[in-house]
Parts: sequence; C-alpha cells; structure tokens
Amino acid sequence: MRFRRPVTVAFATAALVVAGVLPASAHPFFTDGATAPAGSLTTLTLAMAHGCGTEADAGGAPTLEVSIEVPGAFSYIAGAEVDGYEVSTEGDGPVPDVVTWTATDGGIPAPELELDVVVEGDPGDEVYVPVFQGCEDFSYRWIGTPDEPADDPAVRLTLGEPDPDAPDPPAPVEEPDATTEDPDEGDDAGTDEDVAGGDDEAAPDDDDTTVEDLPTEPPEDEAGGGFGWLPIVIGAIVLAAIGGLLGARRRPVEDPAAGDGTGMAPPSDEL
Repeated sequence: MRFRRPVTVAFATAALVVAGVLPASAHPFFTDGATAPAGSLTTLTLAMAHGCGTEADAGGAPTLEVSIEVPGAFSYIAGAEVDGYEVSTEGDGPVPDVVTWTATDGGIPAPELELDVVVEGDPGDEVYVPVFQGCEDFSYRWIGTPDEPADDPAVRLTLGEPDPDAPDPPAPVEEPDATTEDPDEGDDAGTDEDVAGGDDEAAPDDDDTTVEDLPTEPPEDEAGGGFGWLPIVIGAIVLAAIGGLLGARRRPVEDPAAGDGTGMAPPSDEL
C-alpha cells in the first residue's frame, strides 16, 4: 500500500529500533462506534490513543504529526483545525491523497482530530484508513489490512445506513490559475484587436479578388470614355505656343528707312 511521508533517515531508523523492542501498541480509532453512514456527509473523530513509546492511555511522547492516506472509497474529506495543530492536504484532484495535521506548539501525546467525510459503499462495508503518527524520535505506521497485513493495523471504519437528512458536501474550491487572464483584460484585448485589424478581418465579398485579377492599366473614365490622354495633348499645345512666342521676340526687325544696302532708297509709294 502506498503511503508517502517526509520522514528523515534518523526518524525512520529509530522507528525500526522501537518496533523491535516495543510490544504492539493500542492503535488509533474512530470514536462514536467507528461507523459512518454510506454516501452521506458526516463528521468523524480520529483519536490517537497514546503518544509514541508507550501503551498508556494519553501517555508517551508528544505527537508532532498525524497523516491519513485517503482511501478510494472517500468521495469527500476535509480536515478541521484543532488547537495546537494546523491541517494541510496533498494531491491535485478534487479529493486529496493525504490529509496531515502538524503540531504548531510542541504537540500533545494523544490528539483527537476531526474530519468531515463522505464514504461511498454499502452498509456493512469495511474501509481501512492508513494512519501515520510521528513524534520527535520515532513514528508509527498504522497500515495493516486483511489483504496486506502489517505489524500495526490500519484504522477500521464500518459503513452504516445512509443518512437522508445529511447535507450535501461543500463544492471543492478551485485555486485560481496564475496564467489565467483577467476576463476584463481579455475583452479589452479583443476590442483593441478588432479596432486595429477590423478591415483585415472583414467578411470577404462574394467575388474573390486575387492579385492576378487586378487591372494593370489605369481604368478609363467611365463618364468621358477614354480621355486619359487629353491633359498630355493640351500640355504639348501650350508648350508649343510658348516656344513660338519666344522665337518671335528674338527675330530682328528691319528699319524701312535704312534701304536694302545698295545705297538706293526704297521706292516711294507716291507717283
């Protein structure tokens, strides 16, 4: 049976020594008849009969840690805080794998620990709960079952008739994921993206247009029907007219009174 706890080497070695020199001790038990209504929320009390190193009632060394490995028949379990101990759990599923009480102020030999549970099964079924009890110098592992015997027996729990008046167990509390984005931030991000790239993501027209379909020549004027060359012709005419005027201004003008260079005056218009 799997039962993982952080025990130091010295702690485990001492436990083996004690197991060889001490007789079998009275074991932990569930109070109130060690029964639980099948499939119903109920509160159990796990009593540690004594501390480590003795069989005397409530005697022995202070118990610094108590852990229970949660059997598969448990569909819900929650440990209660008790004076002098803090409770913690291990496991990632909705039902933890291990529930642990750790002493915060030296501990006492035989603490009584409460837990709320729902145990599935039929009336008369027996469920065995492995328990770890740790002290300063050594520890016990209460893990023996009929199928897997051990020196120290696990704590036995018998199922009774279901309790119709039992309340529903609380819904498990899910821890927020550190990588989960804030819903408002997600909405804002989506809005910004829509504004920035709205044109790119607009629904395409019925006629799919590709690069090959685009015209390579400028379209003709729909109203005039092919007057794209008109500004070029008008510009050429204007330039030619300006050039003619400039040429006329540069041509020399002859003086009529100067004659033709032969010494003869031009003929007179008079008879």
